[in-house]
Order: sequence, then C-alpha cells, then structure tokens
Amino acid sequence: MQMINIRDFYEIVRERKIYVENVLKTVEKIIKDVKDKGDKAVIYYTELFDKIKLKNVKVDEDHIEEAVKKFPDEIIENLKVAYENILDFHSKQTFSSYEIIKHNSILGLKVKPIRRVGFYIPGGKKPYPSTLLMLTAPARIAGVKEIAVTSPPKNGKVPDEILLACYIAGIKEIYSIGGAQAIAALAYGTESVKRVYKIFGPGNIYVTAAKILVSKDTPIDLIAGPSEIVIIADESANPEYVALDLLAQAEHDFDAFVCLITNSKNLAKDVLKYIERYKKLSHVATESIKKGYIVFYKDLKEAISLINEIGPEHLEIIHEKSDYILHNVENAGNIFIGEYSPVALGDYITGTNHVLPTLGFSKSMSCVNVFSFIKFIQYQKISKEFFEKYSKHAIELARFEGMILHETSIKVRK
Repeated sequence: MQMINIRDFYEIVRERKIYVENVLKTVEKIIKDVKDKGDKAVIYYTELFDKIKLKNVKVDEDHIEEAVKKFPDEIIENLKVAYENILDFHSKQTFSSYEIIKHNSILGLKVKPIRRVGFYIPGGKKPYPSTLLMLTAPARIAGVKEIAVTSPPKNGKVPDEILLACYIAGIKEIYSIGGAQAIAALAYGTESVKRVYKIFGPGNIYVTAAKILVSKDTPIDLIAGPSEIVIIADESANPEYVALDLLAQAEHDFDAFVCLITNSKNLAKDVLKYIERYKKLSHVATESIKKGYIVFYKDLKEAISLINEIGPEHLEIIHEKSDYILHNVENAGNIFIGEYSPVALGDYITGTNHVLPTLGFSKSMSCVNVFSFIKFIQYQKISKEFFEKYSKHAIELARFEGMILHETSIKVRK
C-alpha cells in the first residue's frame, strides 16, 4: 500500500472515473445487433464470448428444481436467513399515496411500483447469489409484478448458486445470457426476452458500458465501478481486523479502491504486517492491495472532509470518535461502525443493501432500496373556486415567461 498525504490524495480522488471508451464501439455493435436480430444475436455473442452454444435462451423451470437439490439444507437455510434479514430491513422503507383538499380541489400523489424490471447477476468466475437477494427483496416490498433475471452461463448453464437464490426469492423468469448482450436484451427485448422498464445489477466494464448506452431508452439503477472501501481508524482499532477488512474488498477486483485513513503510524505499521500475512489467501487481493492507500491526518475535520470528497461505496469507522464521524459524514454508500461491523457481514447477512454507488456517486445517489422500484404519479381535480383564486397568478407567470398559449388556455376558461 502507498502512504500519501491528504493534499496529494485529493488529486487522486478527483481523477477517479470509469473508463468505458475502449469498449464502447464493441458494445455499441452488440446492442445494435441484438436490437436488429434478437435471439440470433444473443446466441451468437454467447458462443463468441462464453464459448457456449445456447439451445434455449430461457432457463427451464425444471433446471431450477434440479439445482436446488444439489445443495445441503444448511446452505439453503443460510440464504433464507439472509433474505429474511434483507426483507426485514427494507420493509420500513414505505411511502403512502396522499391527497390534499384545498378550496374544494383535490391534489394527490399516487405511489405505484414499476411493473417490470430486469436484474443482471454476475455469474462467471464468482456467482453472486447474494446480489440476487439484495435486488429482489426491495422489489417485492415495492410491489413489482414481473422480475426477469439474466446471468452469464457457466459450463453451459446459469450457475446453480444463482438458480438457488432465484428459487428462494420466487423468481422463475431466468435467462442464460451475460455481458452487453444481456443488457441489450433486457432493454429492447428479443423473441424470448420481453423488454423491461428498468435494469438493475452490477457487472464488468462491458456490462457497465452497455447500461450507460441503453439508459437513454431504459433507465438503470446506478453506474457501478470497482469495489471500494475506506476505513477511518485510530490507535484504538484492532490492526488485524482493519487489514482483513481492507483485503476482503480488495478480493473483489484487481482495480478495487482500498484506503485506510488514520492518525496513527503504529496502527498503519501493524496493519501492513497483517496484510502481508493474509494477502496470500487471494491472488486478486494480493495484486489490488498494492494499489491501496494509507492516508495520515492530523485534523479529524480534515479527514472527514476527505471522506465526503471520496464518497466511498463502503465506509468503516473504527475510532473513539465514531459518533462524531458518523454525524458529519454526508457521502457514503453504506457505513459500518465499530470492530464487529465488517463490510463482509453487511455483504451477506445484516439486511442492508450491498448494491451501492461507487466512484463518488454517493454524493447524489443512494443504495438500491424500495424507492428504486417505485414511481410517483401526481394528479389534481380543480374546482371553479380554486381556479378563480389562482388562475390570475398562472396567467401572469405564463406572460412573464412569454408562453402565449399557456396564458390563453387559462384565460379562455375565465
């Protein structure tokens, strides 16, 4: 890990971005082909990239049942407990329709779920059944009627782990498609895949580029870059815990963003010793941790300002002033406080969502939640009394903006 001062680190943070330029031409062609040729293009690109000749794009329900039988009861129970915790946490995220009665008029807001959504679940080298549960729970609570899942085939089919998660979440519409072609199929539809109204889920650079490109036609959840963790810790922190929590996120990706912010040189020294001990457990972590950072601070307010500038996906606070730090942090995807709150626990079992904004997007975006799956519809039924009271103001505002027909459409009713 590189030791760096706060001033220089600010420059690194400001330069962080996701680079999709190198794959845009390839992804644009894939999307166009799927729009033009449907299933034929999906099957072609699956064979080209995944080396698998698909007979059917959609997964047969019998395959789901067969997959479930392969797992011991304890694994099924673990996933069920995780799903229950995710449901429980998200169940408090509610918003009701309402009406206001004013001058015998009705002004209202209807809350409606998005009818149909699509989930992209990574399933290549490391399937992520936990991500399927993280997306499904808030969608179910919101009242989404239709959920379509796409996941890259492994050994000729969707990984059994993903099928097991679909079984627990009650999802039967599953497609054996990965990469940019999966995003295109969800966004525009094919003979086998009915198009969706919003796309969720993380993926590699090709998936991310595809989500960016189709978002002009089909909304997406967020732009997900490599995994991120920032840990702010002082002398009171256990260096072994800190080292392992940094490595756990480094394990996700060769380009993971890993940072320790501390005022203790002794802690930093001990953390590095434990990193040397444990990094050999993961080749990916061994490589990505080399690009990690240790930032020293003297003023805690300055450290908090740095955190808010980073807007990290995951923030751990292991510090004697944790309450003060929590109160003053404005930008983060998910915050973990205290030595018994590792990010890894939140990734699986606490119930908070692990689909989070990266690359500083937490400054303006939220984690995936129930509100990600609902929309708000306004309506009004205006009385003559209300019209007569307020129409003159609307006429003057329309005239002020130079909108002659707006003005006329109101005046004609007077």
